Amino acid sequence: MITFNDFGEKYEAILPQLAKFKLGKTSQPIEQCNSQFLETNYEHFEIIGESDNRELIEEFEKYMINRFKKFQNCDSKKPSKAALEPAEKYKVYIAYNK
Repeated sequence: MITFNDFGEKYEAILPQLAKFKLGKTSQPIEQCNSQFLETNYEHFEIIGESDNRELIEEFEKYMINRFKKFQNCDSKKPSKAALEPAEKYKVYIAYNK
C-alpha cells in the first residue's frame, strides 16, 4: 500500500525544480480544473491522488501542503477550508509552472 510519505518522497525531488506550484483538492471534473488553472497563471495541472473517500483526500491535501509549504516556490501555505462538493471521485492536484 502506498502511503502519504511515499508520495511526499516522490515529489520532494521534483518540486524544488519548478518555478512555482500550488497543491489543492477538488471534486470537479479534470477538464474544468485544467481550464481554471490555465486562467490563473499555471501552465500545467496534474492529479497526484484520487479516491472516492473524501476524508482521505482532505488528509492527503493537508499532508502534502504541510510538508511542502516551506518551499519558497510553493503558493499553498495552508490547506483549503472549502468543502468538497459530493462526487464519485475526489482529487489532490498540483498546478505548476516549470
